[in-house]
Amino acid sequence: MVASPALGLDITAIGVITSVFPLTYGCSKFVSGVVGDVLSPSIMLSTGLALTACVNVLFGCGSTLGWFATLWALNGILQGWGGPACAKLISAWYAGGERGTYWGLWNISHNFGAFLAPLLAGTAAVRLGWRAGVWAPAAVALVISALVALAVRDSPEKMGRVSAETAWAHARGEQTEIGSEIAEVRTEIGEVAELAPGAVVDVREPSTGARAPDATQAVAVVSTTPAATTTPRAEMDAMVGANVQSGDGAMVGANVQSGDGMIQRLLTNVLSSGRIWVLALAFLCVYLLRQGLTTWLIFYLVETQGVANFSQAAARVSGLELGGLVGSLYAGRLSDHMIARARPGQGFVGRRLLVVRGYLIGLFGALASLRTLPNVWWLQWLTVFGVGFFLYGPQMLIGLCGAELVGRESVGASEGFLGWVAYLGAASAGYPLSLLVRRFGWPLFFQTLLATVLLAFGLLATIGNAPSFTQREGEAQRAAQPA
Repeated sequence: MVASPALGLDITAIGVITSVFPLTYGCSKFVSGVVGDVLSPSIMLSTGLALTACVNVLFGCGSTLGWFATLWALNGILQGWGGPACAKLISAWYAGGERGTYWGLWNISHNFGAFLAPLLAGTAAVRLGWRAGVWAPAAVALVISALVALAVRDSPEKMGRVSAETAWAHARGEQTEIGSEIAEVRTEIGEVAELAPGAVVDVREPSTGARAPDATQAVAVVSTTPAATTTPRAEMDAMVGANVQSGDGAMVGANVQSGDGMIQRLLTNVLSSGRIWVLALAFLCVYLLRQGLTTWLIFYLVETQGVANFSQAAARVSGLELGGLVGSLYAGRLSDHMIARARPGQGFVGRRLLVVRGYLIGLFGALASLRTLPNVWWLQWLTVFGVGFFLYGPQMLIGLCGAELVGRESVGASEGFLGWVAYLGAASAGYPLSLLVRRFGWPLFFQTLLATVLLAFGLLATIGNAPSFTQREGEAQRAAQPA
């Protein structure tokens, strides 16, 4: 739409418009990520979708530039709620050994959305007018919002099940953690029985099964006579109940309900981590590349490659999203495979970053090829497909690595911070890159993108063996055990 000559927008004006959404979206993602660590991610997701739908409805109720610009900024704020909420849900429901695959499935929503939205909105606009073009996506968002509110739960523990990590280990026959949980429960219940003479103690172990056990947590039942109920016993019972109900042998809600607070968690678990800062800077590079290519590649093909019009250029650039879809799925599966084959001492996050660096090498080659191609449509389409394949894999995996570096309690804050920095990069690909193209031409545009790929590669090489939070936690527990 913005490329239409009827609107009278030059390349600089388009760059300004392109920079608005990433700025508001990135800021919203940061704030909602920090706040979201103490809120329900399912409620955040469904509410954000519903309010975004309302903004889309309002789009169709006005016609001025100021009206559209304001709602475009508000749209970015509301959509920023979704990323941290989804990251927390995936981190809660899927264990580290399988998370890359499901994170990849979530990430391809970018590609499906970019493919389906123009079809839905364009068809509605052609048949029913331009207002229907913004109201149709709003209707879809409202339906999905209702489905999320009805069907999605925050974590397995909220449904009375064990954690995803414990269920994954149990399904693979690694029952050490579950056995130690039962032993700890028995010990604590035994202490309760000593405080309450005559108590009847019954510890029920989880039954074996497939992905999730039938009885998904150890349940301790203590019955006493009224005379045996004492204040110390009640306090001990409450303590044991807290440990049992956590589902994975840990006080999963302790930090959330303590006085640490959101800001302390952000400072301690996220901003104090040098690895998170390295990921953030690499993420900035990846999003500058993504936004720069999705915004300007069409203009490059029309102005320098002899493509007749924007419609033909858009058809050749369509391979970017399709390649991204395939690349995201494969990157997730490949990183899970790398973790499964990891040797002792190899960090799980580092194994995923090895895949990212491999993708960046492929991206460098694809970009270098793109600027030298002849005007052959299928060759350009295939090369753009390759660019999308190697671009969206790192976008997906860097976000996942940020979540796995900090652990479940700070996933929202980590994703929010990374998203904020990333969208500073996306905003830089709008107006700043438009100035670069106007003053120095397209050759420097590609040189900038290639230099950005090299910078991201160099940054990630500095944390090439980073362990996950789960690995660090396990190592600390082993070190604390008596020899």
